[in-house]
Parts: sequence; structure tokens; C-alpha cells
Amino acid sequence: MALVFVMDFKEVLDDYRERILKILELLKDFLEEGDVNLLQSAARLLINAGSETYGSFMACNHAILAAMSLEAGARLNERVLEI
Repeated sequence: MALVFVMDFKEVLDDYRERILKILELLKDFLEEGDVNLLQSAARLLINAGSETYGSFMACNHAILAAMSLEAGARLNERVLEI
């Protein structure tokens, strides 16, 4: 039998919040500097945030937050290709 660790909802939200704050900082820097690598890093972190928290959010019936991160990361990757 596999052991599954699920954080409580507050821990999940705290972890997600920290990730989003880092992403927002990268996006702010991208807007100020115009460095596409910053946008690409933000996209990667969004996708990671979504995929790494999906199971915990699903256990708390809030998987939409992780799914939105995955979608946003994919859209940012599309934007990187356009730039």
C-alpha cells in the first residue's frame, strides 16, 4: 500500500501563495525589463505550481486553482513563442 501525504488546506494555500508571489515578482520584472527569459521562467513556475499542488488541492476539493496555474503557464509559453 502506498503512503500518500496530503497537507491540510491552510498548508496547501500557504505553499501556493509563496509560489504565486515568486511568479508575480518575475512577471513584474518582465514588464520592467522586457526580458523574455523572465516570462519563460514565470510560465515554468506556474506549470510547476499547478502540477505539484494538484493532488493536494484535489484532496481539498479546490483543484481549480492548480488547473488555472497549468492553463496560465501554457498561455504564457504561447506568448513567449510569439515574442
